[in-house]
Amino acid sequence: MGRSCPMMAIDCLIPEIGIDVGINYAAIESATASFARLKGGAALRGFEPLIPMLLYVTLGTNDLYRAGHFYDAVLPVLGYRRQRSSEEEIGYAAEGDTRCRFWVVTPFNRRRATSGNGAMVALAAETRADVDAFHAAAIAAGAVDEGRAGLRSYHAHFYAAYIRDLDGNKLSAVCENPE
Repeated sequence: MGRSCPMMAIDCLIPEIGIDVGINYAAIESATASFARLKGGAALRGFEPLIPMLLYVTLGTNDLYRAGHFYDAVLPVLGYRRQRSSEEEIGYAAEGDTRCRFWVVTPFNRRRATSGNGAMVALAAETRADVDAFHAAAIAAGAVDEGRAGLRSYHAHFYAAYIRDLDGNKLSAVCENPE
């Protein structure tokens, strides 16, 4: 029922939970090979990737207009703004980014969008204040609180807040910078 998934540039819809993930494996392999050559073939464990692992992420909605208002209020606190919109999707990107990295869409298969049990999108925040602002903006826009902002046990600087959007999709804002 989902989109086709070519081996070197995945663009797959997971219809049961309305999440669409795009990954460009060819670019990742090329960047990894280039890095290994620069390091004399050294092990790549522990290095910061040259490109992001995920190309973009989409979340399904049953009311694109309402979801757009929600995300227009929440994502700017993390530096993302609405860059594209149509009758089927809304895309958000950081200033200067060449593509939208976060999409809210009506499901490709035209079935009802549902949230995934165990699925979550974690958005990077530069500061802990940004995590606090994300949580406050989301709650003010109608989100359900899934975990107030605070340090988590994952490591010493893992500061996160968790919410569910108006369609039940779980999101988190995370700052890993020491403060």
